[in-house]
Amino acid sequence: MRYLIPIVIILVLVYCGVFLKNLDRDISQISFPLAIEKEIVIEGNIIEKLKKDLEKLYFTTDKGFLYCFDPAEKEILWKINIGRKEIITPPYVGKKNIYFLTKDELFCVNKNDGKLIWKKSFNNSKVIHLSEFRGNLYIAFNNKIQIRKSENGEITKEYEIEYPINSKIIIWTNNLIFLSIDGRIYSIPRNGRIQNLIKLSENITSDLLKDENFLYFGSDDYFYCYDLSRNRVKWKIRTGGRVACSPIVDEKRIYFACLNNVIFCLNKKGGDILWWKSIPSRVLFQLSLGRNILLVPILGDKFLAFNKKDGSKMGEFKLSGKKLITDPLIGVSNIFIGVYESAKGINKLYVLKKKIAVKIIANKPSPQKIGEEIIFKANAIGLHNPKFEFYIKLKESESFILAQELSTDNEFSWLPDKEGNYIIKVIAKDERNEVEDSIQFSIKK
Repeated sequence: MRYLIPIVIILVLVYCGVFLKNLDRDISQISFPLAIEKEIVIEGNIIEKLKKDLEKLYFTTDKGFLYCFDPAEKEILWKINIGRKEIITPPYVGKKNIYFLTKDELFCVNKNDGKLIWKKSFNNSKVIHLSEFRGNLYIAFNNKIQIRKSENGEITKEYEIEYPINSKIIIWTNNLIFLSIDGRIYSIPRNGRIQNLIKLSENITSDLLKDENFLYFGSDDYFYCYDLSRNRVKWKIRTGGRVACSPIVDEKRIYFACLNNVIFCLNKKGGDILWWKSIPSRVLFQLSLGRNILLVPILGDKFLAFNKKDGSKMGEFKLSGKKLITDPLIGVSNIFIGVYESAKGINKLYVLKKKIAVKIIANKPSPQKIGEEIIFKANAIGLHNPKFEFYIKLKESESFILAQELSTDNEFSWLPDKEGNYIIKVIAKDERNEVEDSIQFSIKK
């Protein structure tokens, strides 16, 4: 019995190792080049962002539609239309509900089926932020912060700020923290008295990001980490350019882009620069982060992909004759983007996946003579440790004959002994995928 427990532990560890290895492979299925797997026509222009929540994806359009999309099945689960009203915000996904605004109303719908829960009159010119926290909605617009009950939309508090708000609302230990258009960061503690939280000699230019007890933001020349618990700057680094977009974080790193066309990756703990990369043009939307990948949408309707650990370029995807209208959103094995096709005047949701293909080529032109050695080579894209199987048949024959069994060898050497028109086929496969290609070849005396 005393030997049984260690054996069980070893078996469990082995199983977990295999499971985690396979899980990592599952989650890392995104690789380049990419191909369009599916195109879905959308009614209206998608508003700014695609929002993911658990196993669903949500987005709104200026034609008054809210869509719910299933990334796994790659299909629209449901959509609702609020009539002729123009939606002006992306969906804000809460614990149970989704919130969005038109020019004069605030809507709350159930995120499982889109059924209306409540709507309230709401006159505003520019909504900067909307979020849900502990049963309350926090809405930043113009120079006001409004707090409403999530269950019924009733206003409970409203604060008026001297200058218009220019960031999302950060909630930290009952304090509301935000950036104003004057370039300063303010807080509203429990007593309701607005105060200048962070006093710097330069204006802040990026949105704010809170991660645990730390606040991250950028200015014209620096990027900061501010310790909220100690009320002081923990570290800052010189960027050489204005921070242009909202920073994003993972467990150990923080990423952001500057107007000098440079992407930075820093260590969150001390601000050390882990890597940086120059990009050909400015960032168009926000950066997107996956398990092993960082996507950077840039001017020119394309996005670049970098390995988030070392900054090595993984590839890029360009839309020819089409316009990128949303941030790219990373799924398990797909990337989702909103696209406007100007030639047709329609909007679509594109589902992208890694391109999987094989191409067979011959080292000599057709035709060749009997007895002349011909080498056929197969080049695979998007397969992990591919294996190849070659087949051959006369064009008029019904079935192929196996010419070379499945192996890692991607070349097939052929010495034809009979004239005719032939088809040589290759099947390339890995653990998950299988693709094929063929070529016609003539043999003469």
